[in-house]
Amino acid sequence: MSPIQHMGLNWPALEERIERSGRWSSWVANEPALAGLNGLGEVVAIAQDSTDRGRADALLAALVRLGAVDGGDDRDAAQAVVLLLANGSARLAQQLRNLSKDIDAMVAGQLWLQIREFPWRRRRRAIAQNILMDARRAVLRDLGVDNRRSSRGFEVILVDTTAVGAAHDGGSDTLVDHIPGSELGDELNLLSLLDWATGKGVVTDQDAAILLELAGLKVAGTVRGLNSAAEIRAVATRHGVNEKTVRRSRDRAVRSLVSVRDVYLAESA
Repeated sequence: MSPIQHMGLNWPALEERIERSGRWSSWVANEPALAGLNGLGEVVAIAQDSTDRGRADALLAALVRLGAVDGGDDRDAAQAVVLLLANGSARLAQQLRNLSKDIDAMVAGQLWLQIREFPWRRRRRAIAQNILMDARRAVLRDLGVDNRRSSRGFEVILVDTTAVGAAHDGGSDTLVDHIPGSELGDELNLLSLLDWATGKGVVTDQDAAILLELAGLKVAGTVRGLNSAAEIRAVATRHGVNEKTVRRSRDRAVRSLVSVRDVYLAESA
């Protein structure tokens, strides 16, 4: 069962409810980004079109504002966002499946909370990535595996890509986190570090989301996606941007993390 199935949501029922209630016109009146569209079906079509990720992001942001508690407080708009993030939430649940037999329910619950409480005034771009990253953080905290406040047993290693991965794209430094003996290892500590860095304003939410996406590719227990040409290409395709844009975003985030490494370790001690 996926998180979406756990929530019992489906597009036909939601579209029928919106059409029957006549609320689409009020949504358009409140969110000009939706103007020119005839309903949720067209939103889905745009979201699935990888050639215009910018517009898809703008439409998702509009629905988030409508669905947030401190926005339009429209639960149907929030459900539309949940359905648009179906693939991402399923991927998230799969990545964390070994942590709990109830992971689908946990991801579903946090996905809903993060949408309803999304800080839309502050975060205006990379909406899907930010919601999923926030949901991941919250699930890990619920499972008691958030190490943001403790650095015991872990180290942050900065690896020069002239020795590792330079053959792929000639990037600058890359970052590898490691927790000895942890099944989450690299992914968990990178998440904690990015959580801290975005909270401090050191790394933008969009750059953090891209870096975390790249780190999601794990080979033989190590993070390889940061320098993997295949993963960079996949992330660029998902975002509808050039591969160089993904590399620049990654490098900005890494340089920023490198610059505050000692501060982070000191605060986490």
